[in-house]
Amino acid sequence: MGALGNHRAQPVQRAIRRATIALQWHVFPAAAVICGASIVFKFAASLYLLSPMPARSDA
Repeated sequence: MGALGNHRAQPVQRAIRRATIALQWHVFPAAAVICGASIVFKFAASLYLLSPMPARSDA
């Protein structure tokens, strides 16, 4: 065994790395859309909460 460990594991590690990189390309856009949508909803909620309340009618 060399200083870097088992050389047979390298192809497996490369395959896992390639699969992980491919998965990131599919997951990242979806996560960006979800994060962006949550920011939009938070902004809308903050505008709603900051808006003045309508006057109450005393009936």
